[in-house]
Amino acid sequence: MPPKKGESKQDFLGRCAREKRATGMSEDKAMAACAADWNQARMAAVVDDNMLHLAGAVDITLADQANDGEAQAPDRFVILAYTGKLIDWGWHRFIIDLKGMKLAKAKVPCLHGHYSGGIVGTIDKSSQDANGFYVTGEFSRVPTSKGPEVLEHAREGFPWQASVGVQGVKVLHVDKGATHKVNGQTVEGPCDVWLESTVFEVSFVPFGADDDTAAIAMSHDGSRGDGKTISPEDNTMPHTAAPGSQELSGQQPPAAVPTPAPATAPDAAALDAAKAESAKLAAQAQQDAAALLTHGQNLNLSMKDVQGVLALGLPKAAATEKLLELAAAKNPPVGTGVLVMGADEADKVRLAATHGVMLRMGLQPKESLAPGHENFRGLRMHELAKFFLERARISTLGMSPAQAAEKILRLSSGGMSTSDFAAVFRDVAHKRLLKSYIAAGSNWRSYCNIVPASDFKTIYGVTLSEAPDLDLVNEHGEYKYARFREKQESYHIAKHGKMVRLTLEMIINDDLRAFQKLPQLLGAAASRRESDIIYGLINSNPVMAEDGKALFCSDHGNLASGGDIGGVDSDTLTAARQAVFLQQGLNGSDLNLELKHLLLPSTYMTSAEVLLTSAALPESGMSAGVKNVWAGRLEPHFDARMDRASSTAWIGVADPAQADTVEVAFLDGVEEPAISEHEDYKTDCIDWKVRHIFGAGIMDYRPFYKNAGA
Repeated sequence: MPPKKGESKQDFLGRCAREKRATGMSEDKAMAACAADWNQARMAAVVDDNMLHLAGAVDITLADQANDGEAQAPDRFVILAYTGKLIDWGWHRFIIDLKGMKLAKAKVPCLHGHYSGGIVGTIDKSSQDANGFYVTGEFSRVPTSKGPEVLEHAREGFPWQASVGVQGVKVLHVDKGATHKVNGQTVEGPCDVWLESTVFEVSFVPFGADDDTAAIAMSHDGSRGDGKTISPEDNTMPHTAAPGSQELSGQQPPAAVPTPAPATAPDAAALDAAKAESAKLAAQAQQDAAALLTHGQNLNLSMKDVQGVLALGLPKAAATEKLLELAAAKNPPVGTGVLVMGADEADKVRLAATHGVMLRMGLQPKESLAPGHENFRGLRMHELAKFFLERARISTLGMSPAQAAEKILRLSSGGMSTSDFAAVFRDVAHKRLLKSYIAAGSNWRSYCNIVPASDFKTIYGVTLSEAPDLDLVNEHGEYKYARFREKQESYHIAKHGKMVRLTLEMIINDDLRAFQKLPQLLGAAASRRESDIIYGLINSNPVMAEDGKALFCSDHGNLASGGDIGGVDSDTLTAARQAVFLQQGLNGSDLNLELKHLLLPSTYMTSAEVLLTSAALPESGMSAGVKNVWAGRLEPHFDARMDRASSTAWIGVADPAQADTVEVAFLDGVEEPAISEHEDYKTDCIDWKVRHIFGAGIMDYRPFYKNAGA
């Protein structure tokens, strides 16, 4: 049976399964036969138009209804759980041999998103052929289960996919360069082939690892009873307007469905024809909307972006063009060699948990709050530990807070789901660290130059001389090449860090205050460490490699002497400004550097601010009408590290845009401290390393001037 033009995979599988079931074929064999028909038809499509459509809207039929309105039997589902293709996660490639797959027990759970608390139903049968592994079962009718919710989403047209929980019993590793034939295809290593495996659970998920899966809901016998499928009015998508239509409101029909003109006495045939046409158009509009949603997901667009295009009410072709335009604007071009992986269900849960914990700690994320964060905001730490243990399929029934804390700490270095608990608190600690680091502030950035470093090797800051004067060129004369001189000052970057620890006691006591205090203090410490290095370097008066003399000395013309020595006033600033202005480059040319910054001890907090901000010159004997030439010209930087070196000495620095002053290098250009998980998990705690890698060096003496003060 070939699929119809424009028919999605799940639409086809639903229609095909109903027709084959009507002939008496069992539900699993019907699903297998329909999957084979689809694969054969889509293979031809690949050859014809180089396009493979893998996902679509769910088709659904209802259970038979008894006279009292009760369903005679539970609604059933058929899931094509795995198609037998190679799964490539980038860091790991594997394929499961279809012939070796079987259910772990006679009945296994069907869940929502692999969450043990999200029961959808029970799987009671499985089968496999060359086209895939199939499971069949029935939806749970318990109101508190996920069964009714998943079924209702399917009725609304949500494009469910499947994700199989499978455990490898016998695994073959194929080395790089070697090949192995499995599932009718030859795979190249490196990859793992699961020769024998047991399926212990299958989940309904929005996005599966194998996106060629499908989930179809049906009645207990595969039909509705009257032989009809759900009408478009019963199967509309309530929050997404289909192309060419408007969102439904109350009982108002979609705008894309033409309403027959009223007649004086319409006959039954005309009404049936109008209803049929209305149903056909509404069904096509819904199918187009589902196809566009799938297309948008394949283009790596967010649901908000796709819904924005659907809300425009464009025809399908125009809406598709709009999606392509959005994808071109938001995604890198093909062939750039960049692989971007979208957030999976685990990433979304972890982000929601991170935002929930942050809000509980009084932190507001910079980005918009992740959906579901409110579910985690009220959880105590041991309750959050139980949540991630349940996601790892570890029962927490009867588990005390101490047992949950001990279990999560022991497993956080192992499985992916349990390590999410550690990752949540690592993310929270990192955000708290950065907030504190930024809040601490640093005044050195305005008078230093920041550069990236690629490794820990010695950095040689090469400073070129100024360009030589231009020569007069006579008629027919030759231009001479300019020759530059250069000098090198060296320094290197280094690691600075501490440890942050989440202990068993903190989890049991729900001590978030103590946990957030540690990264807060370390964030401020990282900022202080930067200033310690830079101010310590300047105040140490290092020897310059250019001439082997100290940074501040009379030979460099940047050290106040005689009558120029004194506190910060108009006369001493004039001498400093002049000394910096008269500095010459390596070739002896005048540099005309402008004094821009003052590094000051607290001694001058009041006097310097008055001098640098007053409209009139605050000098004794000066008229109030005398303009203050220093107002707004210099930028003061007060720091206690200047007091530790001298309570009177102050330093002037030229504009770093004119000359190389202090060069500060960060490894790979990362200017903030970072947190990484520590490898040692031998104690009852989770450890993270707070690491800050940077270094600094003075590049030239010419932009600096020092006055010992008085």
